[in-house]
Amino acid sequence: MSREVRLLWLHSHLSKDDATSLDDFIKKFGISSRQATRDLKYLKKNLGAPLSYNREKSGYTYTHPYEIPSLFSESFSKQIVSKGEVRNTILKAIEEKRVVRVILNDSKSLYFHPVCYDERRNVFAGTTDKNGFLLLDISDIHEIRRSRRLYFMEPMLWNKNFSLDMEMKEVMFQKEDSIVTYHYLLLDDLILFVLKNRDMKLVGPAEVLKEVAGVAKTLNEVVGEKIED
Repeated sequence: MSREVRLLWLHSHLSKDDATSLDDFIKKFGISSRQATRDLKYLKKNLGAPLSYNREKSGYTYTHPYEIPSLFSESFSKQIVSKGEVRNTILKAIEEKRVVRVILNDSKSLYFHPVCYDERRNVFAGTTDKNGFLLLDISDIHEIRRSRRLYFMEPMLWNKNFSLDMEMKEVMFQKEDSIVTYHYLLLDDLILFVLKNRDMKLVGPAEVLKEVAGVAKTLNEVVGEKIED
């Protein structure tokens, strides 16, 4: 999460006469003690906050009322996006098959290729450039923007609605000399994809091959019986 977020959180607590310990601050944002100390120092020296350590309360407090500089808070507020904005941006990216660049609350950034969403449209599934397949909750997103990077398509998931208790399975296809990994929710979707893409060979994993072979055997038996009749 950005320094602005941390400092405004600190200011909010200190303005209510809530003593904040260094440990509380570290645990809240998952930062190092060195980073926490730097933030406190910045609040006091750079932003002029009347910050002082209160031994009786075992934490930091303001010695008198203080307002954080307006330019600082205004700059921060422009960076914050609402959940609705995040949701709409990702839904639009799915529709247009576009990649989005996401900055998470812990300050990590990634390029996300969104393909589908849960029933409430709060959790989105997709791939990333480095971390593989990912479920991303919009509450974890601090900043988002669309990117011109090449979009990786998940044909069996694209623009679908899923339940959070559903398992997304991985499947591998060989196309010419390359192996492509996709994901699917329902076996029906996989079977349909295989039938529509005869130029791609299903090569794994083994349990998926076995499951598909079982379906093929059942269909062959059923069709054979009808032909005999």
